Amino acid sequence: MSTTVRYTAKKYKVGTLNLPVIRPFPYKEIVPCLLGGMDKVVAVLDQNVMPGRGGIMFQEIKECLYHYDTRPEMLSFIVGLGGVPQTEEKIKAIIDKVKNNFYFADEIDFTDAD
Repeated sequence: MSTTVRYTAKKYKVGTLNLPVIRPFPYKEIVPCLLGGMDKVVAVLDQNVMPGRGGIMFQEIKECLYHYDTRPEMLSFIVGLGGVPQTEEKIKAIIDKVKNNFYFADEIDFTDAD
């Protein structure tokens, strides 16, 4: 059972959007998913980093929503750099951080940094 399914079972509004293909980038499919429920916060988990800009997927998804007047707050989390595994504990920590409003706008969070 996935981490998001466990949180959903506990009545938290958590979802997962997996992108099996990124080229051509599926803008038309992503926008309704992110704006449909008008989520307050979208946390993007990347396994790559663009120095000073966050993850590469974060930039792509942020660009999808740029032209909309109302859009959710976007957060970039970098996980799994250098082959470090993504664990359920890391995903839980990210969900809790977002749920408890323990973040700063435009912050890039390196979850694997010690």
